[in-house]
Amino acid sequence: MAQEYDFEPPERLYGNILARIEREKIRAARIRFALLGTTALASVVALIPAYQYAASEFSQSGFSQYLSIVFSDSGIAVVYWKEFALTLAESAPVFGATVLLSAILALFGSAALTIKNARRAFLSAENI
Repeated sequence: MAQEYDFEPPERLYGNILARIEREKIRAARIRFALLGTTALASVVALIPAYQYAASEFSQSGFSQYLSIVFSDSGIAVVYWKEFALTLAESAPVFGATVLLSAILALFGSAALTIKNARRAFLSAENI
């Protein structure tokens, strides 16, 4: 039928298991730190050509010239605001702005996650 075993685990088993789990968490955080740090560096490198591309798109599209009308002759911009808004929307370099904002978002996101994982990996209380 059912046998009862009189088995006692070693005294330090629970502590050893928790220490091993903590070491694995630190190891995983260090791996994530390395990967996200590499992603942050790649985002910084990608930010330069993305900015150059967006700047060239803005200058070629004439968006800044249309936008300057708001500051130089705001009365006309207010009277013909619908046409003016459509002209701004048509001349806006959407792809260049999207590329630039994507690079900035990737940089901020990966930098934040890198810092979070660096704290876990290198500033743990016991750092086993």
